Amino acid sequence: MLLIPRSLRRTLGRLLPEFIKAPWRGRLYGYRPARTPLHASIVQAGDRCLVTIDDTIVLHAPSSALADLAFHLRDNGESVDEIASLLQVARTPGGLLLDVGGHKSVLSHLFCLAAPNNRAISYEPSPSLRADAAAMRTTNGLDDRLILDAHAIGDRQGTTPGYVDSNGLIAFGAAPFASEAFPVEFTTIDAECARRGVTPHVVKIDIEGYEDQALAGAARLLAEHPPILLLEFHLDLLDERGIAARALLASLRGYGYSFHTTTGKSLSARDVYASPTAVIRFVARPPAARR
Repeated sequence: MLLIPRSLRRTLGRLLPEFIKAPWRGRLYGYRPARTPLHASIVQAGDRCLVTIDDTIVLHAPSSALADLAFHLRDNGESVDEIASLLQVARTPGGLLLDVGGHKSVLSHLFCLAAPNNRAISYEPSPSLRADAAAMRTTNGLDDRLILDAHAIGDRQGTTPGYVDSNGLIAFGAAPFASEAFPVEFTTIDAECARRGVTPHVVKIDIEGYEDQALAGAARLLAEHPPILLLEFHLDLLDERGIAARALLASLRGYGYSFHTTTGKSLSARDVYASPTAVIRFVARPPAARR
């Protein structure tokens, strides 16, 4: 992929015609061949899907989840690599996953299915997405190992007006129709660890450009019991909000974290914050002595 700095890419995006931009757009969001051998099959039969990964993990899902499954396990190479990395962590060390930005909680399901003692808490404030996740949880016999939580995760506790957009995602601000608005409760990772009395082994964060807020609300956990972090930085959206990804990486380095691609290659902080892509998926690992 042609390495064009994000600042220059935004300028070119305003100037270049669509027929030139279109072929490159998918690569900015991870649509490239996977680099990890992940043997996954998705078979649809009527209103159900059967997913088999490496002949060891079997996930039953409704057909409504087909697009999400195809994205994670076939179409988006970076997401395929992310799933492979998640499953590696799920097998060793395993334990408890906090899934921040759970969507339909596909990653939480796979984490739990990868090892019999694994558990997950998935945070997703969208009622429709959470309902889909609840149905899939029951179908896969995970009601006792997967908790679905309606909180949004941020840097403080409180309530913010929100609504569900046309994609089923939570949006904040004034709803198109007053009847669609409802209060969204925010909490922090540190507050959740204290409330539930848990110390997660793994934390996955994917909240569409608000990753800084989730990390700010996890300061105590990162300092005292740093987990493995599976991160998606939406660099374009962070840029739009005036949040410097460089500062986020410096903060994580201050806790002793090192950075790696989802295939295990070492990354420098610059490799992450200066990436030309719109989204970068990577793993942050704490010092070995503190895992």
